[in-house]
Amino acid sequence: MSRSVRSTECTTSTCNIHSQYNASSSASFQDLSRMLTIQFGTGSLTGRLGHENINMGGVILEDQPFGQILSTVGEVFSLPFDGICGLSYRMTDSVEACFLDGIKKSERLNEKAFTFYFGKNESSLILGAPDKSIRGDDVEWYEVSNKYYWEAKLKDVKIGGTSLLNNTFQDSFSAVFDTGTSVMTMPTAQATMAMTLLRDMGLSCQMIRDGKAPEICYEFEGESKKSICVHNWYENAEGVDESSLSSCAPALMTLDLARENVLILGQPYFSEHVTTFDVENDRIGVYRMQS
Repeated sequence: MSRSVRSTECTTSTCNIHSQYNASSSASFQDLSRMLTIQFGTGSLTGRLGHENINMGGVILEDQPFGQILSTVGEVFSLPFDGICGLSYRMTDSVEACFLDGIKKSERLNEKAFTFYFGKNESSLILGAPDKSIRGDDVEWYEVSNKYYWEAKLKDVKIGGTSLLNNTFQDSFSAVFDTGTSVMTMPTAQATMAMTLLRDMGLSCQMIRDGKAPEICYEFEGESKKSICVHNWYENAEGVDESSLSSCAPALMTLDLARENVLILGQPYFSEHVTTFDVENDRIGVYRMQS
């Protein structure tokens, strides 16, 4: 997916409340004379492709393909963001606009990678090597298993030490690290097992509020790979009906893909871990934030 920003040619009320890009005022802009259409789960956009030097936090990525948004559909585009930056691998040979190409080609980056940090008071997308105050030395690296999404092969998933995968399913599973997903996801079969397991464990609103609810841990293929555990993967339990488990439940959604068994690590995971996406070496670095 490309970088896409709202164009001054978009005159809708949704576009006008955001910062907009004016191609006519840029000496480095090149028009590709190609249209762009992107469908999301919460809306869609149309636009026109071009090339431009893109400045992200003071790092300039030169001659990058990007989309000028001309129209949008969906209430999500009224939220306070001015553009979209797709972070996946190049999904087909016909896709020209790939953010990762710009990272890999940049001579300004000492580390051909980008890192996400979601702190209590601030959040950052960092190009290159992050400061050690954000990402310490104790980083665990997981190889990308399929250069499509940022994903790694799973060996098992456990809730409170009880397996969801081992000795039950013969298929292979992968974990996708996705900043654009607000919850954790599982295929229907595993999500059903997870909910049944939590009920059997007596999950309650009080357990969640006291920080005593079961954590979920992801075990990965490979020698001596540390498990990634997420403690606070539950919905906010303040002011809810104590008698209903559905009111105090994990931030979990079912997602079934036709050809892959994928579990997405969404925002609950990112709220507890600093994550580096190493473009040059095709690996994912995970550093657990200090409490």
